Amino acid sequence: YVEIVIETDEYEFTGYFIVEMKYDDEDGWEVKDFEEDDDEDSIVKPLEGADEETVWDTIYYSLDSFYVGDEYFYIGSSNMGDVEILNSEITEDDGTFYNEMTVQFEFLDYDCIYLMEYELVFEYYYGSWSLDDYEYPQRYEIVEY
Repeated sequence: YVEIVIETDEYEFTGYFIVEMKYDDEDGWEVKDFEEDDDEDSIVKPLEGADEETVWDTIYYSLDSFYVGDEYFYIGSSNMGDVEILNSEITEDDGTFYNEMTVQFEFLDYDCIYLMEYELVFEYYYGSWSLDDYEYPQRYEIVEY
């Protein structure tokens, strides 16, 4: 029974296998056969959260219309500013990995920039992050050009 751990910058894979070896006087020990151990679950643990491009696309395509108080905001290509990840934490719950983050977003207006924060939760699913939960901005700060 063998545990194999492979780590890259982006994830850590832990897999469990049953390996059958054979010994040859000339070559020594060699793998004769192997199969995944069905009694153990392989795990892919993400080491990096969602990147700024994923966050930007998520806001632009999915979270683009909301109110802060009485002020209505609709995000279009002309007013979508920079996105900055302020904090990011990867957590695990019953084998599922989540990336909880606070994101600062710039909404560009003709005479100022509205700085706002989204609370986002992404779920890791087959090698990529997808939006699981969110909270729209509750307030904003105005920055003059």
